[in-house]
Amino acid sequence: MKNIWLGIKPMLVLLLLPAAVMGQGNRTDSIDLQVWIPFMQTYDAYDTDGFLALHHPDVMRVLQDQGDILRYDEYRSSLEAAKERDASQQLTRKLDLHFTERTLQGDRAFEVGYYKVTITNNSGVNRNFYGLFHVVLVRDQGKWLIWMDADTSSGADASKFDAATPVSGKN
Repeated sequence: MKNIWLGIKPMLVLLLLPAAVMGQGNRTDSIDLQVWIPFMQTYDAYDTDGFLALHHPDVMRVLQDQGDILRYDEYRSSLEAAKERDASQQLTRKLDLHFTERTLQGDRAFEVGYYKVTITNNSGVNRNFYGLFHVVLVRDQGKWLIWMDADTSSGADASKFDAATPVSGKN
């Protein structure tokens, strides 16, 4: 009997592994649709209200490069200041997210990845900036919200961004 299990166990792992991987993808699809796709859209449009609606009221925004932690009201102020600064300089921006790790358990998720922000000036010249992010999400009354968002530019570059997995369902 022991010899039979030695042959069956590896086959079971091979049969069940794709289902586990596919299940994780299906679970992250709801986060992508509820959070990450609108996150990128509202960020690009400087839509502060829409952007903050994707965050938990007790959000912590960790600016690792500056050694600072912002709460909701401070975060709102920083977003509004960036909007005014970019408008005065006639800049536009485009955010793209790629993931290296996505862990879900119940109503909690932990995600790690790289972002690319493309800033375009009024002459049409683009400049790319890269960062590494860590995010904790919570599902509150069926809706995923960002509870903690930390990022740093340290160690982030185009090759790491390109090697990571893009958001699913993105146009």
